[in-house]
Amino acid sequence: MRLGEALGLRISDFVMGRGGTPHAAIVPREDNPNGTRVTMMRPRRVYAGTDLERLFADYLTHLACRAAELDMPIRPIRRCW
Repeated sequence: MRLGEALGLRISDFVMGRGGTPHAAIVPREDNPNGTRVTMMRPRRVYAGTDLERLFADYLTHLACRAAELDMPIRPIRRCW
């Protein structure tokens, strides 16, 4: 994954395995706050291993617990692609 692609990732870009191979969807966007973009502006997938999938699930759990502690609502993820 290229640096600009990594900086432009959103939580909704990660697809957990659910029986398949977990991956990150690299999606072209014009609205990245940091001005990064996908090379050649073409979507693609970057596949990840189960260790990274587990780490991402732990991160999401941490975010949800922190939101609950702060009484912040958790909105469902909307797919952009």
